[in-house]
Amino acid sequence: MSVYHDEVEIEDFEFDEETESYYYPCPCGDRFVITKLDLQVFAEKRFEDDTAGLLILVRAAVASVGASA
Repeated sequence: MSVYHDEVEIEDFEFDEETESYYYPCPCGDRFVITKLDLQVFAEKRFEDDTAGLLILVRAAVASVGASA
């Protein structure tokens, strides 16, 4: 069982249309980066911050994954 720093809805992320990526701030000052492709495979997935190693659990409704935020 993993311990998550936070559980986050995809709607809480900032979406960048140019890179088709979602961004969410990490307490360490870095940010979590999730691509649309990452979410097309999973409606719920864990992601790790490369700098601090913190884990977050991201939930996305299947209908919102294909749509831009």
